[in-house]
Amino acid sequence: METKAVQALPIPTEYEGDRVPHISVVVPVVERFDDLERLYKDFSAEISKVTDDFEFVFIVEPSQFGALASLRRLMAGEARVRLFRFNSSFGEAAALAAGLSRARGEFIFTLASYYQVRPETFRQVYELLNQNKDVVVTRRYPRIDSNFGRFPSFVFHWIASRLSGIAFHDGSCGFRGIRREAARELTVYGDLHPFLPALANRQGYRVVEINALQHPLNTRAGVRGPGAYASRLLALFTLFFLMKFIKKPLRFFGAVGAATAFAGFSICLYLTVLRLFYGSALADRPLLMLGVLLLLGGVQTVGIGLIGEILVFSHARESKDYQIESIME
Repeated sequence: METKAVQALPIPTEYEGDRVPHISVVVPVVERFDDLERLYKDFSAEISKVTDDFEFVFIVEPSQFGALASLRRLMAGEARVRLFRFNSSFGEAAALAAGLSRARGEFIFTLASYYQVRPETFRQVYELLNQNKDVVVTRRYPRIDSNFGRFPSFVFHWIASRLSGIAFHDGSCGFRGIRREAARELTVYGDLHPFLPALANRQGYRVVEINALQHPLNTRAGVRGPGAYASRLLALFTLFFLMKFIKKPLRFFGAVGAATAFAGFSICLYLTVLRLFYGSALADRPLLMLGVLLLLGGVQTVGIGLIGEILVFSHARESKDYQIESIME
């Protein structure tokens, strides 16, 4: 049976039709949540100082359906609130992608479902978007939570910055501002949402990170299990490949395959010399099997790179790695 990833609730709002709100705020509710009604009131109060033309888009996973009661109360009194429910758990990246695709504002903000930064941060991000920045991410600084959970985060971001070539310090901070054109082009999936600034920078968007005062309620220790750190390690490897080799897979697979095949060839050549000139028996040597496996594995790895190049070439017209800021004729 075919299932849909997102179930949309038909909620009439004052923005139905062709009218586009100035600001959209996407709130993925996937891990935990604070008082969402208070969160909405605090941030909407700051947004109202700039414009009354805004909407909030909540994306809720089944594991967080406890949030629905407060969101329904919020919707009863606020026409600006829209609600979407997942029919299964797809993760934060999927919730962000769903929210960004359904947000209609000129400026799109993402907001965690629990307090991370002070609401006053909105004005700083909004002003930078008005200054033609495409993506504005926030860094909670100075930090007021414990050092225990911050050290792994420091190592994680240090490695990510070296791999991506752009320095950012707080990918876990969910408050960001994105121009609608950039939001439509960015691809967020898997565990790559912490690397949103790196992915945006790779596509030529103007990305800036600013310091934001951490909210007093955001003091919960971020202790994660071994599975979470394994996922982050794999995400770092994915980032490395996307940043360096997404358009030239043969350079990666070719280098790995050539090194592997050379090692296998060297082993086989060594055993051939032993057999031809010294009469050594090879049948009982595990090294022979290792050499053959390395040689064949290296050739196959190079073949994977060639197939990747063919796929990149065949879809080259559909992909775009640049942004045109203006046309002067």
